[in-house]
Amino acid sequence: MSRNLATLNRVIVFIVGLILIGVAAYALAWKFEVPLVREWVSRYDREVTASVPTFTWWPWLLTAVLVAAIVFSAVLLALDLTRRRPHALQLGTRDPAAQGVGHSAVSPVALTVDPQALADGLAAELRTFPGVRSVRGRALIERGLPTLSLTVIASAGIDVVAFTKTAEGQADWIADVTAGEVLAVSVRLHLAPTSGQPRRDHEDSELTIDA
Repeated sequence: MSRNLATLNRVIVFIVGLILIGVAAYALAWKFEVPLVREWVSRYDREVTASVPTFTWWPWLLTAVLVAAIVFSAVLLALDLTRRRPHALQLGTRDPAAQGVGHSAVSPVALTVDPQALADGLAAELRTFPGVRSVRGRALIERGLPTLSLTVIASAGIDVVAFTKTAEGQADWIADVTAGEVLAVSVRLHLAPTSGQPRRDHEDSELTIDA
């Protein structure tokens, strides 16, 4: 989900929440006979209000609102469920004459690569770590930021500290080969229960590394 779409969702929820709070407050004020609310209600033209459903435009208005709500909800749901893929990343190559200078030593010679290929390669590297059972890598846009998201299933006895250092090292490598690109690496580690041990609801930890 992009950052703009997440903001739109929050705005919609905020507006709907305010409307519901307002309606609930109005109903409670009427129930407890708050004078101000009672005065407002007494000013209504009851005959006009009761005759609104008999107007010819009333069914058309309800139909239009229903159609608009369905279309808007379908479009918003489709946008929320659609995962955007990041654009191709540029791989910089270091100038041998400037070796050791840092990221500024990247030469004009560069290649582009599919971010999913980087995610698959990173998953293959983490898969070789002792205790890791499986790794799934995906390239996606997370809150407006291109992200390599990796989900790791490992045994409960894995060396988490060593694994974290390995994951950080791989993230540094990604940052090195994609110098100049904005990219994040997110690694979520799930610890599988040992045999005979009851499964717990939250046997996982998350490592989020910005490359």
